[in-house]
Amino acid sequence: METNFQRLVEHWPLSPIGGALFPLFEAISNAIHALKESHNSDPRIEVILQRDEEQAVLSGDEFQGQSPILSFKITDNGVGFTNAHMKAFNEIASSYKENIGIGGKGVGRLSWLKAFEEVTVDSKFKQDDKIFERQFQFSLPSGIHSETSRQISLPVTGTAVNLLKSLPKFRDRIPRKIDNLAREICRHFMPVLISPSPPKITLVDGADRLEINLSDYSSVANEPFEIGEVKFTAHHIRIRSPYERAHAVSICADGRAVRTKKIDSIPNHRLKDEYGDFYYHCYVTGSYLDQRVSGQRTSIDLPDEPSLIEPISYQALDDEIDGLVQNHLRPYIEEARLIRASEVELVIKREYPEYRYLVTGTNDETENIPLGSSAKDIVDHLAIAHARRLSHGRARLEATLQKFEHSGEIDSKKIVQEFDAVYLESIKAHQSSLIGYLLFRKKIIELYEKVIGRSGDKFEREAAVHSLIFPRHSSVSGHRDFDDNNLWLIDERLTFANFIDSDRDISKHAALFEVSSGNEPDIACYFSFAFSTDDSLDDLREVVIVELKRPGPLPSREEHPYTQVIRYIRNIREGKWSENGPKN
Repeated sequence: METNFQRLVEHWPLSPIGGALFPLFEAISNAIHALKESHNSDPRIEVILQRDEEQAVLSGDEFQGQSPILSFKITDNGVGFTNAHMKAFNEIASSYKENIGIGGKGVGRLSWLKAFEEVTVDSKFKQDDKIFERQFQFSLPSGIHSETSRQISLPVTGTAVNLLKSLPKFRDRIPRKIDNLAREICRHFMPVLISPSPPKITLVDGADRLEINLSDYSSVANEPFEIGEVKFTAHHIRIRSPYERAHAVSICADGRAVRTKKIDSIPNHRLKDEYGDFYYHCYVTGSYLDQRVSGQRTSIDLPDEPSLIEPISYQALDDEIDGLVQNHLRPYIEEARLIRASEVELVIKREYPEYRYLVTGTNDETENIPLGSSAKDIVDHLAIAHARRLSHGRARLEATLQKFEHSGEIDSKKIVQEFDAVYLESIKAHQSSLIGYLLFRKKIIELYEKVIGRSGDKFEREAAVHSLIFPRHSSVSGHRDFDDNNLWLIDERLTFANFIDSDRDISKHAALFEVSSGNEPDIACYFSFAFSTDDSLDDLREVVIVELKRPGPLPSREEHPYTQVIRYIRNIREGKWSENGPKN
């Protein structure tokens, strides 16, 4: 089976936004793996920057006159490109690193050609007690080409990978300041840099050399802890990179973050100390974890819960780490709790007083609201909590009623006690719903008053008031919601009419047929409620006509409102009624 290498690279999912440095990270990662294989006592990596001096130099404050980075040269004093490495490099999705216990998917090098025009490799390696030098090029469309290999007399091994001519869309996203670049390398390789005997990584930019020092870009505090007799270390790190987006905990093994979880007990925004803004990340390491990590470095052999056989578990680790995190960030968490309580109080006081019952007494919902929640998030949380309590209260009440229905002899005192307990639990939720509805009505009345007070044109004012009470040129009938209008502004009972027509010709009213009238009452409400077992639901019991008129002297009107309404009544009486009449 043949592989179209160029199309494979073209479809490689790498975006300049957020992924511009991924090819560099991949090259550094390969260097780290080569150093690990070599067991070098002085592991070193150099990243040499080559800038595009031909491009016009930007003079803005953002880049301070620095040209964009055109190419990278990544060197290491690791094991080099042995024959086994070369075979693996020439194989897409190679399992070589997985087989030797380093991990990796064997495809990361494709990112080099996604962001750079060409890659060259110059490597010195030991084979059969001899030192060889291997050179080759890696580019589209075919991949590896121009490979040479020869024996040399130098007694050193190592590799130089040249990522040449970055593509413009990626080049524009690469940080130009050497300090910012060092910060991102530090952030990405944090598990490696906190491990024992990490490699020394140095950036070279012309005459400037910058050795990456973890403490220069992040505040680090190491805290040993034990579970049983097993020792671990929690590395509390405050990452100051602008690209960091969350507080998290990572369980690490062999210099790699194996499992990372977001911390929900901290507000999901940057915290601040005397050195500036940061995101908090806790990295947990220990020889016990190194011994139990899988060959692919994607999982650690730990049970979910502790047992007599396996006292160390993810649950035990998570519980211990959570306590360490809470203690380390206590001032920030306490401040966030105060802010949350204040925000909840403002939301309830200013907008949703009906939710007051949710944050008082023994069932205070405040602690369940995530720290750092916005006002909208708080409202959403309280609304869900309110709905949950309504449902729970109704379910308990129904269960209590069914319990006594199926019981034999009834103890009235016990009934009262149990009913009181259920009633007291659910009444507050239902009272809250009523308060919320009343406040909603209050807002509708305020809107009604503004429409009356601010509409300039008299006709528009009357039409606006009409639409607010009930939509014009519309009708409702049959089974429906009772919140599709504001007829309660006139009379609460109108809301429950069986048929309602608004600003429509009487001949088109759904409740009538055989009517020839062309008159249009503002609102007509038809009632067919049965009031006894002898009554028929097909009987028209009542019709209420609503006419909306702006204030003014009656003599100046074309028709007296009373006369107008009487005319409508006569038109309606001419017709026939049936709930299931012949009309469509």
